[in-house]
Amino acid sequence: MKPEGSRAARRRRWEWAVYGCMLALILVALGHVLVQERGRAFEAERERLAAQARVVDDNFARQLDGIHGALGSLRDEFGVPAAARSAHAEAATRRLMAWVASLPGVRTMLITDADGTVWAASRGELVGRNVAMREFFTTPRAHRDGSVLYLSQPFRTDLGVFTMNAARAIMDGDRFVGVVSASLDQTYAEVVLRSILYAPDMHAELIHGSGALFMRMPPSADASSPDEMVGLLDAHLRSGRSVTSTQGPGGLVALRTMHSMQIRLHQPMVVAVGRPYASIDRPWLARVSIYALLCLLGAAVGALALYVAQRARSERERAEMQRDAERRRDAERLELTLTGADVGLWDWDLPSGRIIFNERWYAMLGYGRDELEPLVRNWLAQVHPDDRGELHRRLDAHLRHKRGYWIWVLDRGKVMERGDDGEPVRMVGAQMDVTERRRAEEALRESEARFRSLTELSSDWYWELDDQYRFVRFEGYAGRHAGTPRQSDIGLTRWDLGAINMTESDWERHRAVLDARETFHDFELQRMEPDGTIHWVSLSGAPIFDAHGVFRGYRGVGRNITERKRAEDEIERLAFYDALTGLPNRRLLHDRLHGALGRSLESHQHGALLFIDLDNFKDLNDTLGHDVGDSLLERVANRLVTCVRTGDTVARLGGDEFVVMMENLGADEAAAEGRARIVARKVLDALNHPYVLDGYEHHSTPSIGVTLFGGSRVQGVDEALKRADLAMYQAKAAGRNTIIVFHPDMQTAVSSRSALETDLRHALANGELRLYYQPVVDAQQRLLGAEALLRWLHPARGMVSPGDFIPLAEQTGLILPIGRWVLESACAQLVLWAAQPATRGFFIAVNVSARQFRQSDFVAEVADTLARSGATPQRLKLELTESLLLGDIEDAVAKMGQLKDRGVGFSLDDFGTGYSSLSYLKRLPLDQLKIDQSFVRDVLTDANDAAIVRTILALAQSLDLQVVAEGVENEGQHVFLREHGCRAFQGYLFGRPAPPADMLAAYVPGAAGGVTVDIAT
Repeated sequence: MKPEGSRAARRRRWEWAVYGCMLALILVALGHVLVQERGRAFEAERERLAAQARVVDDNFARQLDGIHGALGSLRDEFGVPAAARSAHAEAATRRLMAWVASLPGVRTMLITDADGTVWAASRGELVGRNVAMREFFTTPRAHRDGSVLYLSQPFRTDLGVFTMNAARAIMDGDRFVGVVSASLDQTYAEVVLRSILYAPDMHAELIHGSGALFMRMPPSADASSPDEMVGLLDAHLRSGRSVTSTQGPGGLVALRTMHSMQIRLHQPMVVAVGRPYASIDRPWLARVSIYALLCLLGAAVGALALYVAQRARSERERAEMQRDAERRRDAERLELTLTGADVGLWDWDLPSGRIIFNERWYAMLGYGRDELEPLVRNWLAQVHPDDRGELHRRLDAHLRHKRGYWIWVLDRGKVMERGDDGEPVRMVGAQMDVTERRRAEEALRESEARFRSLTELSSDWYWELDDQYRFVRFEGYAGRHAGTPRQSDIGLTRWDLGAINMTESDWERHRAVLDARETFHDFELQRMEPDGTIHWVSLSGAPIFDAHGVFRGYRGVGRNITERKRAEDEIERLAFYDALTGLPNRRLLHDRLHGALGRSLESHQHGALLFIDLDNFKDLNDTLGHDVGDSLLERVANRLVTCVRTGDTVARLGGDEFVVMMENLGADEAAAEGRARIVARKVLDALNHPYVLDGYEHHSTPSIGVTLFGGSRVQGVDEALKRADLAMYQAKAAGRNTIIVFHPDMQTAVSSRSALETDLRHALANGELRLYYQPVVDAQQRLLGAEALLRWLHPARGMVSPGDFIPLAEQTGLILPIGRWVLESACAQLVLWAAQPATRGFFIAVNVSARQFRQSDFVAEVADTLARSGATPQRLKLELTESLLLGDIEDAVAKMGQLKDRGVGFSLDDFGTGYSSLSYLKRLPLDQLKIDQSFVRDVLTDANDAAIVRTILALAQSLDLQVVAEGVENEGQHVFLREHGCRAFQGYLFGRPAPPADMLAAYVPGAAGGVTVDIAT
């Protein structure tokens, strides 16, 4: 670097260093101010959080004061001896309910005896329960201090309610008598905590002294983890202060220990109110951003001003330096022009024979200036011997390099002086090394030779067209094999040669591509040879342009693709025709039927489809083998073809299904149907003739469904085939070997079933299903329980018969979600009945479908339903049918055993109608048999039914099983059954299926009715 440049650079660096120091001082001062502002913001937020915690403390202290006083009042009033409790139970219950109604945030209240048994409660279902294992009982019993209010850790009740109990011990002197307790409602805590949240990102917690969380608001708040919160709580309690503020990992948290001047708490309650650091810092960060932006702007302005000043000074200095440099470069360019040219220069004085060479000439041959005397003879000595004789005529020659190899040079010279006689005396010229160019030309010639050889060996050929699209050249495979162009085609255009597959409009489109100078690929032509053979060729080409962009023609390659075309035809045949019979397959039938429908709509002519299915074809395949079956299908195909007209279509859809399509049967529908019947009868007769297969005579019959299509009716391909298929299945149902013509009633039945299925899929979600209950009574006609029976109250159809929709549910799989809903509803009903003394002993029997029982998770599903509902398993009976147990008996026994261990009962429904083995009955963990109503109905008039009933009763007695007689409709049946040992009955005599409230009204006046269960399906 020049001295003046170095001084300028040092001066610029010094100026920037001073500017940087000034900026650093400003930033340090600003940072100090911002840190102080952040500290003040955190202190203000800490005081605000502590104030909110104090609000919660005040509210909950008042609540606990009220609860403490209420519990003390109840203790003093009802801390009676055990013998007097029954007399005070009703009064205690009323008083407990009154306190619950008057105390905010209290869910339930109860009084226990010394053993933990609840003898009075604000909710009747709690009476009689034992809470001896609950903390709110064990802690007061252990400490025996009636003045202390004991707060249990938060827990979840049997009904799934999350709560915390406040309790006081009931003491008789030093003797522990029991506990009076109040259950705190989370709803009250939610309201209080929500009221103090002055920002949406705040969180507030109510924490038991043990560290257990009772309530958090909002529930989804991103507060500290449980371990972090326990650590904060421990630090707060150890501090001994009522209020602490802590900077936790997630944010600022204020904790306050709840206190009261009126009561003593065994365990403290702590209120935690917090807010994330990000929210507290947000206003401060906004100011930081503004200050930073202002600082950046000021720094940028100052830097820009300094830069502009320095740049202006540098530009002046640089302009002067550039002027000096330009003068130096001009001198260098002149020197390079003279000495750096890539040519060898020579100056030849002819009279003396001396030649002057420049440095490049010597370097071209590898010599130094002093190594070769500049004489003509020396120059000629370097020329290749083969070139010396031609030297005066040629402009290029070989020269020998110093190292011994030869180089090509291109020589150019000019006579500069002539003598008095006109002869040249001085010449000047230049020589250029063209060795690499000559090598490239040689490589190009070799490449052309290789290309020509490969073209001649390839099955493709090379062609060229001139700018008039006439062939001017063929190379390679062309002319030597059939289907390729011949040399005689030179001068003709492609359309002059012609092609079978091309029309004049096709040629016009191809000429348009050529006129547009576009590249084309795989242009396929079909041509006929003089001997009549047909060949396919594929052509691809690209336009040719000269160096000036002028179009000169096309060049490209051709290929004989005859074999490929034959393969494609074979593939198409396999795609559209059946490989076994050679008939059109389903795909081709669809295409032809689609076209026939369009033509029929235009001509108003009817067509017909015959859907043919061979009866018992599977039996033939299974007994004689698939080869014989294939042979039969081939014979059937041949017979079908002989039964129809030339233009009709006979297709095989697959397996043993065939379709005959006929067109133009007439505009009159009745006449068209008659013609279709005639052909169908002809087919039926032809296929009924015996077949000789593998040396044996075989008889086969078809079932034929017929439908018309077209005319003036708009019909789709799938619809027409579906109608023919439906008619064929009706023929199967009618006994086979017959013809059935499609009638709209068939479609109506199918559509009705489809509509019913659609409605059934929405019935559960729309709350249209109902559970009705039919009473089961004992010999004295006292209610024992009920069987749950499913009913569907359709909004448009009204009450739909179970015989219509239950089989449909089984077939479609909807029985699974419906079965879950029935089980949930029945368990909910059991819970409702268990809450009432008059109904708590009743059972409910639920029918289980075969598909439902065979689900791998059936046992888990029943157990989960019982657990979630809280129903007593011993009050639930599952009714199974004999047919359900005929499958995997081991699986059935295992599932029933698992549920039996949980207390669930089992009843075998419709007993006597199936095929149960007595050995199976002995293995099954059954509780009950149900005599099918078909036997009970005629028990007084049919001796066989009476004998069956007596046998079932005797069998049940020997197996120690209960028996329920179904379908008891009159007193005579009732008496007969009772006299022969039956002790449980069900039927219209005792009540029809009805909603639970209506059913109970006849047996338990005043009992509560039913429930509605909303279960997501």
